[in-house]
Amino acid sequence: MKKTALLVISLLLYASGSQSAQWIKIGLKDKTITSLACDPQNGSIYAVAEGLLYLSEKDGLDWTLLKIDETLATVMKVQLDAEGYIYVGTNRGIFRSHNQDRSFRAINTGLPKYSANYPAVSAICCLDSSLAIGTSAGVFVSDKDSIQWTAFNRNLPSETPNQLLCHRERLFLAANSGIYTSPLDSAQWEQCFFDCAKDLAARDSVIYAATQISGSDIDKLGALYQSSNSGSSWERTSPPYGHLSGQAVFCDENRRRVGTYYGWGGLYSPDRGAHWDTLGLEPWFTALAFAQRGSALLTGTEFYGHVDNSGGLYIQYNVFSNNGQDSPFPEFITCPGTYDSSLFVELNIPADSKVYYSLDGSTPDSSSLLYSEPITVDSTTLIKVIAIYEDQTASIVNQGLFRIGKETGLRAISEMDRVALPYPNPCSDFLNLTVPDDQAYISVVNLAGQIVYSEQDVQTGSYRLPVHTLKPGLYMLKLSSAAKTENWKFIVQP
Repeated sequence: MKKTALLVISLLLYASGSQSAQWIKIGLKDKTITSLACDPQNGSIYAVAEGLLYLSEKDGLDWTLLKIDETLATVMKVQLDAEGYIYVGTNRGIFRSHNQDRSFRAINTGLPKYSANYPAVSAICCLDSSLAIGTSAGVFVSDKDSIQWTAFNRNLPSETPNQLLCHRERLFLAANSGIYTSPLDSAQWEQCFFDCAKDLAARDSVIYAATQISGSDIDKLGALYQSSNSGSSWERTSPPYGHLSGQAVFCDENRRRVGTYYGWGGLYSPDRGAHWDTLGLEPWFTALAFAQRGSALLTGTEFYGHVDNSGGLYIQYNVFSNNGQDSPFPEFITCPGTYDSSLFVELNIPADSKVYYSLDGSTPDSSSLLYSEPITVDSTTLIKVIAIYEDQTASIVNQGLFRIGKETGLRAISEMDRVALPYPNPCSDFLNLTVPDDQAYISVVNLAGQIVYSEQDVQTGSYRLPVHTLKPGLYMLKLSSAAKTENWKFIVQP
């Protein structure tokens, strides 16, 4: 009943929410973020940035650096389970904490030791009552209560995993040499994909893999592959864009997102791969991790030292509806984001529930403020909302940050601010672009930060950039004028 009552309202809300297309930068500037996790009960964000674990309980208004142990272990992965436990993989084993406190303890019993150190833990998979971890010494499994690790490595090559996924009573492991799969009840690994895979995700009966496939075989190239038969066969679902390098994948009911080294952070499909567009981040950005938090999507990006404003954590509000929730959460009709002046924030109240909210960053409950009319916001405010039903069940927390004033430290990226993307990309002879202003400056920078091409005083109109003299590889194109500076990645292929 709860789901049915909200179906029509949710469809109208998400079909008309134009601001939901914006990405907003919420912190960890100038940092590369490689792993993300969100707590659905209180909305906290955990981010692994350059070997350290950060926590924000207020959508990036502030960040706390969490101490894992006395040895300053390098953090590689963070994962939360349904009970609220936080698991952290490091270069010295695995640690656990409950979200009610911020102290971590090592849970390495049963793992092998090398020179007094436990193996690096690069992948974590939380099951109902057990855990699986991918380490530099292979895969290990344990129940959650006793934490006694057992090797799960039969037929598995010695290689540090990139990701672990449990899907339909099978484990899948992504590694640089390919994808491997094994039944959950016994270690019988076999390889099912034979190219580099960085990330895995599943939706219904389909498994998705972010891959790194390069070369000249146009029938093979692609950043995202899918399998609908538990890995027995795979097909490319992303477009064959040259030396495309898939880094992360995120799937919901119909939409597919893959972080790549190709324009605006990666690729986005609204219809299960039938059509593709850019992910919509800034040029020369790469999405390395995704996470859902209530109705919002977060992505961690890569930092480039020679690119202004690169790196950091971005959020996109009002991406997900609450239709799939047993106890639907309240939705923001007024989309969170940056506003020039005060406003009234309106919420959608799920049927058979009362909505409570907080304005001080605390987790709301039945003793919090009761929502009965739009909330007045006249300064930067974090609103956390929860629905409590007649049977006393509660939804997860949904939250949104409303920034007031132009100079807020957040950057909203709008479709209207973009210059048309250069094409074709990849290219081999020329790259075509549009110069919006006179007296523009065009430069091309390689991955080492060296300027390999430049031209001054370029006039408004179409411009053909010669690339046939450049070595095959990845480059950044910078177009500067008095009005703005735009950056794009492009690939030169043989």
